[in-house]
Amino acid sequence: VSPALGAHCAEAVFCRPPPQRARAGEEEFIATGRAFRVAWRGAELTAWEWGAGPLIVLAHGWGSRPGRWSVAVPALAGAGFRVVAYDAPAHGRSPGFRASLPEFADALSAIAARTGPVHMLVGHSLGGAAAALALTRGLAADRAVLIAAPADPASYADRLAEELGLTTVIRRRMQQNLERRLRTPWDAVHLPSIVRGLAAPALVIHDRDDAEVPLASAEAIARVWPGAELMIT
Repeated sequence: VSPALGAHCAEAVFCRPPPQRARAGEEEFIATGRAFRVAWRGAELTAWEWGAGPLIVLAHGWGSRPGRWSVAVPALAGAGFRVVAYDAPAHGRSPGFRASLPEFADALSAIAARTGPVHMLVGHSLGGAAAALALTRGLAADRAVLIAAPADPASYADRLAEELGLTTVIRRRMQQNLERRLRTPWDAVHLPSIVRGLAAPALVIHDRDDAEVPLASAEAIARVWPGAELMIT
């Protein structure tokens, strides 16, 4: 009936993270870190740090939380690294109701600017895509690790359109609205197209049975990222 309203509603669904349930073990782990806040777009992101040494920044995925790093953080801190994890926009204790890949990348850059210099970026799922995008936008890091990162995050808009039964007109208008609001064209978040000139080496890790992000995503990223190593689990 109204493509404009339909596109507005679809964008709201696409950019709203799913509810996150606090888990006791993860909350106990987070409490072991030193909490601090980082200014971002007129608000503050919540972050934590552990250990001392070269800095590793951990970026969680869509609908996830820093508590998911409860195994990695003690291992990295114990190996002589300073580790920082944080709540992405509209996740956990960070403000907002909606988020996107460009906003994930911008928030990661803000965290790095506050805590750097960065030895390594580690990102899971959309956090991995955010790490790659942030590097192409000038964030400096010695190396990166991408775990189950989607090669073409914009394709998930197509998945949403199929699940909701959106018309082609509404799907196209939603994309136009997102590109305008985020000031980012769709092809600027297609990882195989944008990582070709990166200097930092990358370890791209992916499970062959991943049901959410296909192994082909990792293969496409590693194939064009200079110095990348692909690890299939």
